[in-house]
Amino acid sequence: MTQWPKDQYYRERFFVPDLTPEQRSQLKKLKPKLVFVAESPHESEVAPEMRAERRPLCGKAGREWWQKIGQILKDEDDKSTELGRLLELCLAGDFAVMNAVQYPLDPKITLYQGEEAAPVRGLGFSKVSPYSYKKLKDTEAVRRAVQNLRERLNHSSLVHALVVSLGNDAQWFVNQALQGSLERHLETIPHPSAWWRQGGKLRTRAELQLTSLLGAARTKPAKKQALFHSNSSKEKIV
Repeated sequence: MTQWPKDQYYRERFFVPDLTPEQRSQLKKLKPKLVFVAESPHESEVAPEMRAERRPLCGKAGREWWQKIGQILKDEDDKSTELGRLLELCLAGDFAVMNAVQYPLDPKITLYQGEEAAPVRGLGFSKVSPYSYKKLKDTEAVRRAVQNLRERLNHSSLVHALVVSLGNDAQWFVNQALQGSLERHLETIPHPSAWWRQGGKLRTRAELQLTSLLGAARTKPAKKQALFHSNSSKEKIV
């Protein structure tokens, strides 16, 4: 089977690794109970030239997300999305984080990365009409994206983890990928980019859901904390 996406430059430059044992060597001992699935990376997530420094949910919305995670798990009020901190929080809460599609789906990415980052050009579809993934769901391009997500969710390190979608777009991909095992899909939380909507009601809803999901987790001893911060960008992406 040919590699996906087909263009090598696009495949390497705009790929954002998951925060999972499969794709982050520093999480290889993590046994996630939950895996949070966002839709796709955007401006901040693909900005670093070094592949190892790219990570999910590190833009404006991501800062809100990780701030809440830190409050729940460590009683800390910190919006930092530095890679080492994100890895520590995954370990503290026994969860993984991934994007349903590991390449940008929003056509607006071209405002920051140029036409070479255009989703339709690189993937064959995007998140909006006329080339939306929903309209093109029966094409090879979208089927490959769904199969890729299915393989990651069924990796030996994640196959027993329950899945939580962040937003309706992520939920669509998760439902396609988990056909036959939809019982793994626990619930959908509003994506942090939408928390301001409905007068903040979506934020309140998301905070209650996250507290319920992660509230029982206990902060683990910060072993090798310095290593996370000093070597996070040098880690091996497997």
